Amino acid sequence: MAELKAALLADSRRKLVLSGHYHEGEDLMVEDHISFATARAFREPPHPFRVYEITDADITQAEYTL
Repeated sequence: MAELKAALLADSRRKLVLSGHYHEGEDLMVEDHISFATARAFREPPHPFRVYEITDADITQAEYTL
């Protein structure tokens, strides 16, 4: 895991790294030019899902439920 993170940080391009679900999820966090996020479990009510907006200047996260 540390090697992957180091390789991502070595490349200066903006990135969004999405990981598989974790029941509580993790909010979008930024380190340098990389945004990391872990989705919440969708199968549990209220069935949360996230939409990420990527612009030249920023990456933002909004969460919605069904």
